[in-house]
Amino acid sequence: MLQPSKPTNLLATLLIHSGRVVSANYLLDTVWDTEPPATARAALQSCVLRLRRLFAKYGIAHDTIESMPGGYRMGADSSTLDLASFRALVGSAEVATDRATESRLLRQALSLWQGPPLTNVTSQTLHRDEVPRLTEERLSALERLCDIELEQGRCRQA
Repeated sequence: MLQPSKPTNLLATLLIHSGRVVSANYLLDTVWDTEPPATARAALQSCVLRLRRLFAKYGIAHDTIESMPGGYRMGADSSTLDLASFRALVGSAEVATDRATESRLLRQALSLWQGPPLTNVTSQTLHRDEVPRLTEERLSALERLCDIELEQGRCRQA
């Protein structure tokens, strides 16, 4: 686990938005929280370079963080990112044809949560913008699971 730092804030932002381009302006907001310094764009590039080097040290592909017009994109899927896996399982649960499968998929998705989100991330912007959304995603899945348990007469499990 990375220690709380600017690269940690950057990585968290890219992972929350995996597969999508995150604008450099939003990254500057999440990395610095306050007014970024005049050299922030260069410092952002330096943070990306530090993360790429860290990834290379552990055998993770160099192009994991891609430079894109206007920002950066990090590719991660359900095999490498719990959040992506959670979202995929919840999506599968939503289209399940029976309650048992839906319940199993929701339990599997919820088991991926290990405490509050972003505890090692210092970005106030992420805590303000993203933690409530992530918490709502988790609570929606939990609420649906409780509804299924109650429908099935399993009040104690709910």
